[in-house]
Amino acid sequence: MSIGITFITMLLFGMILLTGAALVAHGLLGDAVAGPPICARCRHGIAVLSGATSAPQSPCPECGSDLLAPQAVVYFRRKRRVRRIVAGFSILASAFLVPILLRLISFLLFEGPSIGPQTTHAALLTAIADPTAPEFFAFDEAARRMAAGTMSDAELKEVVLAGRTRRTAMSGGYPMTAEMDLLVAADQRSLINDEELTTYLRSFFAPPSLGMHAIFRPPFNVGLGPFPVESLNGAHRALALKHVTIDGKDVPLLDYQDAPLGRIGQAEFGRLKFDGPPGGHMLRATFEEVFRIAPANGNAANAAPRLTVERIVELPLTFIAQGAPTWVTTESPERRTREVEQACLARAIAIDRDAAGDTCSLRVDAMVQSVRNLTLAFEIVVVLDGTEYVVGRHVVANTASMVTEYPMGSASVAIPVPRGLLPHHAVVLFRPKPELAEPIVGVERVWGGVVECRDVPVVTTLPQGSVPNGDGEAVRP
Repeated sequence: MSIGITFITMLLFGMILLTGAALVAHGLLGDAVAGPPICARCRHGIAVLSGATSAPQSPCPECGSDLLAPQAVVYFRRKRRVRRIVAGFSILASAFLVPILLRLISFLLFEGPSIGPQTTHAALLTAIADPTAPEFFAFDEAARRMAAGTMSDAELKEVVLAGRTRRTAMSGGYPMTAEMDLLVAADQRSLINDEELTTYLRSFFAPPSLGMHAIFRPPFNVGLGPFPVESLNGAHRALALKHVTIDGKDVPLLDYQDAPLGRIGQAEFGRLKFDGPPGGHMLRATFEEVFRIAPANGNAANAAPRLTVERIVELPLTFIAQGAPTWVTTESPERRTREVEQACLARAIAIDRDAAGDTCSLRVDAMVQSVRNLTLAFEIVVVLDGTEYVVGRHVVANTASMVTEYPMGSASVAIPVPRGLLPHHAVVLFRPKPELAEPIVGVERVWGGVVECRDVPVVTTLPQGSVPNGDGEAVRP
């Protein structure tokens, strides 16, 4: 529909909807109807008690309320109006018919008569090639003529090439049933070459994408993928990553299984290892595209491969060296440092004797809060008597669209039974681990500084309140 029809539809839909809602509300509220006076508290009738006088007898014989008090007696009641409620709901239902009726009127006035058996072949080609014209009616009429045998091979080729022009101008779109039938028929009759067919099929699908982000430590592991297999109403495409270069040099693929075509899905994730210097680089990925086609009512995924072509995607990269933290705003680094330090919290360290008796369980109550426009990726380390214990990992990915937490690793670690007295306090380090954030698409900057939380209380949850050390001495609770 045009913008004008859409605006009229929205306006009428809103007006009718409000009218129906107002009628329903008025009918539910009802009208005030006079009736015998009753007690406002217990709803007991008092007309008999009042006799000929205007003032009711007080107090109420049922509940004892003072009937002479303001608003103690009710003289009117609200009566719901069923007809108004029914009328309101009917108008509400009719509001949803407005878009359908206006769409039908628009079709009859502007679209329906323009395409049909009376349409000339030249006009049909113009309607198919025009990306602003309704595609269904033009393709459907062309498919009807092909099925009836009134369309020659030359005309069929012109129709398919006009559809290819339309798809190129539209930058893709879901293929129509009649459109796929025309394309398959033209291919079976060898009316179009492989280049024309490839261009047409590619217009249905989005180009291969690379989930890339800046990397923070050498060697640089670059995440690739995912590359899903797609099927669209008779058109099927499968991708396989075959070759990668950075700045013209071959880069080996790591941890990437070259899965058979048709099996590469969302779970596939590849990595590249590149030992080049920090700065700007150009990645060039070569994919193999395999296309299968079938009539719209057939299963293209089970059809034989029709085309196998090469697809190259280039992407500029920026590698950031390991070292100083990277900031994403023009604010002072000192201010960002304070924000990160306030986001890293360590409340307590707990040490418990394990069931085996020869080790203890070290746990830490720590968390990482989100910081605006900055991703934090830490491993959490407890420093106890000069020894460091990694007790967990945590990522808070703050991208442009959302904040996502990724609690990772164990929340506790087994340590030897401490010898000597445990300190009352210890140090908890939030040590940056940028590689934890690498697989997260959209993350380009990770905080690179260490956050140190001092004087974190050390407690034990043993019933006796102490942990015996190797010499039998008590450990401070």
